[in-house]
Amino acid sequence: MLRGRLSVDDQFNLEPLTVVEERTHGTAMSSLVVHGDRNVVEPPLGRRIHCVPVLGDADQFPQDRLIVDLIYQAVTAMRRDADPTAPSVLIVNLSLGNVRKPFQGRLSPWARLIDRLSHSYGILFCVSAGNHTQRFDIASIATMGQYEATRQPDRAKRTLEALSQLVASRRLLSPSETVNGITVGAANIDAVSDVQRRTARNRVDPYHPMVTANPSSSLGPGFANSVKPDILMPGCREHLTMVAKAGWL
Repeated sequence: MLRGRLSVDDQFNLEPLTVVEERTHGTAMSSLVVHGDRNVVEPPLGRRIHCVPVLGDADQFPQDRLIVDLIYQAVTAMRRDADPTAPSVLIVNLSLGNVRKPFQGRLSPWARLIDRLSHSYGILFCVSAGNHTQRFDIASIATMGQYEATRQPDRAKRTLEALSQLVASRRLLSPSETVNGITVGAANIDAVSDVQRRTARNRVDPYHPMVTANPSSSLGPGFANSVKPDILMPGCREHLTMVAKAGWL
């Protein structure tokens, strides 16, 4: 489905080190850019996208390189004065983040780099807010049956109250505190049919029909207490299940 739709520039020679079945993240992001939600019948993007792989074996950053350096080289190669690789690129999708570097008030080197490149080359960076997949507790719910039986909006209220106790540990992930870029969070929206969704047994949608950020999506504040993320885009309707006593995921 992606044949003929990508222009892959393997600047850092990562492709030979990564077996095809492990190229999960880049393939998924490319599919989203080209095809969007495949449950929606719509034409694919009418132009090729330029891809510079920065993930290697097991979808991890290379151990011997700084990710800030990789991004700098990738973007400057696209727009450098002599022999640019993609001079017409104006929008860069950066669905990557540093789980070890949550935003704590000061701009990270990665975010500062994005802001500088955006200013220098007139590029709009669309940066993922980041995901937090750790378990969390809903203290007011004792069993999965009780959670499933809780009617809306009470179920959403209890879930949000539980998440609000963890705001300090579920902050934006670097570089999504970028000032010049657009930080994109995941909304609980998708085009999955009810028939397809029946396979999600023992899992409950915490928010539907309310539209808000998914439980795993990072939230602000951003730099100087700015509102982050800047925008929510469809990120699938996440469902929760109890994995231990008062533990949810």
